[in-house]
This record gives sequence, structure tokens and C-alpha cells, in this order.
Amino acid sequence: MTGLLNIPSADMQPDGTLIFGVSYLDKHHAAVMHSYNRYDVLAYYANLTFLPFLELGFRNSGPINRPGQSFQVDRMVSARVRLLKESEKIPAFVIGGHDIVTSVSKGNQFFGTLYAVATKHFITNEHNVGLTIGYAFDAMPHNQFDGFLAGIAVAPSHIPELALILEHDSNVINLGGQLCLFQHIELLGALQDLKDFSGSFALKIFL
Repeated sequence: MTGLLNIPSADMQPDGTLIFGVSYLDKHHAAVMHSYNRYDVLAYYANLTFLPFLELGFRNSGPINRPGQSFQVDRMVSARVRLLKESEKIPAFVIGGHDIVTSVSKGNQFFGTLYAVATKHFITNEHNVGLTIGYAFDAMPHNQFDGFLAGIAVAPSHIPELALILEHDSNVINLGGQLCLFQHIELLGALQDLKDFSGSFALKIFL
């Protein structure tokens, strides 16, 4: 879903944006999936912004190199709604959730999150700076985030396709960046807890 490295932001994709991608999660930060806590995780996802204020997503996550056991996956549905659009004086404001429905039991909502988040951008001669602050509520059996979220993304004016990002995801501090190529390819890399690499590749289509 639209956000910084690991946390959501109040930025929204343009209306009619379809994104397909794959992410790699280091095992130290996939421990919320209790049975996978010794394995790295690969996640395939898609999301669609089909109204200017609504984004829906689906993700399928599973462990990598889990020998001697059947392959198990975790399916996650996400949704985000923008209540306020950013203006000169006020930030954008979004509410959303991950793993908001389940067909098995509430116990398998490994990446559950309910959050509210605000984002404001400041443009200077040299940089486009986006500040994000939010709160994730303790509302799920397993909460991926719990407490205050905050992050900053800095895009140099001479390389607007690149954003350098620092965030706190209510648990650890993450550092990384995002690169957009040819308006359709997005690459993201992060050091979670400033030491463990995770990353993603995404293809963006404008309908």
C-alpha cells in the first residue's frame, strides 16, 4: 500500500492506478507471523486506486526455504480512505487497515493494523520534504504496528524520482530509499532496525 518504507502515509496514488509487486521481508521483521519467525518471507501484492480517495490492496505472503513442511501462505486485504486532501495549510489525512478481513479465524491476522495518519509536504529550492505522523491502534489479535508512527521522505529537486526515507514504525527505526524509473517501475530498499535488508519491486499501470 502507499506509504514510506514500512509505515503508511497519507499520500494517495492517482485515480486509476494499478500496482503489481513483490517484496522480500527479512526474518527478523516477519516474526509477527509466528510459525514463520525463523524464515524470510516473500510477498506478492496488488493494489488499485480507482477513486481519488480510496485504495484497495491484496497481499499473499509465504516463507522462503521452509524445508520438510507444506508451503503455507498468509492472505491479507487492505483498504485506505482519504478524509482530507492536502492543501497549502492542512495535511492530507487517511485512515486505513491491513488484514481487515479473514476467512479462518482472527488468530491468523498476522499483519493486522488499524491506523490514522497525516502527511504534509514542504517544497524548497533544493528538496521536496514529506513529513508523516500517525498512530496505529491496538485493535487486532496480532498488531504489526502499535503506537505512534513517524517518518520523513526527502526527494532532491534535481532527482525527483529518488526519495530518501527515515521512519519509526512504532517498533524500530528504518532507513532506505525509493526510486521510480520511467514512471512505471518502483524499487524500494530498506535497512529495518538499521541493519536488516528488505526490499520490493513494483510495476505501476495507469488505467
